[in-house]
Amino acid sequence: MRVAFRIGVCLVFLLAAPLLAAATVLVVSPDGSADHRTIRGAMNAASFGDVIHVAGGVYEEQVVLKNGVTVVGSGPQQTVVRYSYGFDPVLVIDHVSSGRIEGMTIERGASILEGSVVMVTAGSADLADCVISGGMGPGVDVGDLASNLALESVTIEDNAGAGISVHDGARVTLDRCTVLGNEGAGAWVQDRGQLEATGSRFESNEGGGVALEASATASLDGCEITGHAASGLLVTGDARAVASDLTVTKSGSGAVRLTSRAFGQFTRLRVEGGSGGIECEDEATCTVDGGRFDAVDGTSLHAVGTASISARTCEVVGGGGDGVVFESAIRCELTYSTVARNADKGGFD
Repeated sequence: MRVAFRIGVCLVFLLAAPLLAAATVLVVSPDGSADHRTIRGAMNAASFGDVIHVAGGVYEEQVVLKNGVTVVGSGPQQTVVRYSYGFDPVLVIDHVSSGRIEGMTIERGASILEGSVVMVTAGSADLADCVISGGMGPGVDVGDLASNLALESVTIEDNAGAGISVHDGARVTLDRCTVLGNEGAGAWVQDRGQLEATGSRFESNEGGGVALEASATASLDGCEITGHAASGLLVTGDARAVASDLTVTKSGSGAVRLTSRAFGQFTRLRVEGGSGGIECEDEATCTVDGGRFDAVDGTSLHAVGTASISARTCEVVGGGGDGVVFESAIRCELTYSTVARNADKGGFD
């Protein structure tokens, strides 16, 4: 029996050996000193499992990721991929089951035509240690139920639309990413899109930090949303947001706003400054377990219409307006909480 097992293992290794040996490393350099001058040329020559190393330089070309290929730049300060033809994106991830891009800046050159920087359609891939900027639309546009994009230590900045647009059932995960200074929302998730963010920061995006619409879902763990004129987190339609250890600061239209039939669940939420805390409207439902609302200019917990808020073990302190206002026709709850030193009603209304 043991001899048969050893023979089986040997056969597995022998069968796998040609596949392992087939993996090739291709090198790209714009000065002609390597295998290829362009990433496109290397991509055309690559097969599943191959790795493309890209030397420092500016590459004026569109990149279409090939299935199973890894592209490694020399770092976002050294390797820049720039493209601005028509409405085309710079990086296309289309109908691939795997692939990886890392260590480069991907930017759309100057153009008056709308277009994203990265477009994912029915594709799954990873992006790591990249900067994505210059889109005349979303920085990253991910659509289709079969799409799954993972971003790790990626900065998405200075795009004319949302930093990330997730729609039509697509899924995006962010791990230690920064979404900064985009003209739309930092992340705009709609039409059954799914966002999962861990340890990520959304800062100073004109359309707010994270916006969820039309049956979208988001999971935010250890994230920070700061410096937005619009709502830090907007949840509307039938969208759902679940967050733990979320910090929302300096939001001009309130930290969290839930409307329509939206649902929000927050554990260890921290809100500092800004014009309001949680605003729950229409038929929305919100639960807070362990929240701190500190120096909020307006109302920290506000329910109107037939919305419902259930909050426990919260601290609502030092606000410039009412601490808590429940005006809903539906029962709201505030238990095991401290409400103190708020300017108007002194706390609960």
